[in-house]
Amino acid sequence: MENVELSLELAKYKGDKRKRAEEMLTLVGIKREQFKKRSTQFSGGEQQRIAVARAIAIDPEIILADEPTGNLDNENSMNVVEILVDLAHKYGKCVIIITHATEVAERADVVFKMDDGILITQ
Repeated sequence: MENVELSLELAKYKGDKRKRAEEMLTLVGIKREQFKKRSTQFSGGEQQRIAVARAIAIDPEIILADEPTGNLDNENSMNVVEILVDLAHKYGKCVIIITHATEVAERADVVFKMDDGILITQ
């Protein structure tokens, strides 16, 4: 909870920070009974979902996710990807994901490939 609230504080969010943090944590699948846990008590997948909640709490138009599934197992990777896809489709956000994972790229609406910093396909 404090992790998401801090991002709201830093962004000078004007609304109820506690309520907004609760909404965002719930949106990414963190249960209410987990809100008071310390960050070290969460799995890698849960930590990544909390990072997404922190990033979207201030309602950005664009979400840039650099290797959001890098250290996650397949199940948690797909959970995080589905959250990002939902943000794009349900909430109209522009979500840009940088990834080396083919299975992540396959979920994208548009894919750009690069090789040594050069755009090779569109």
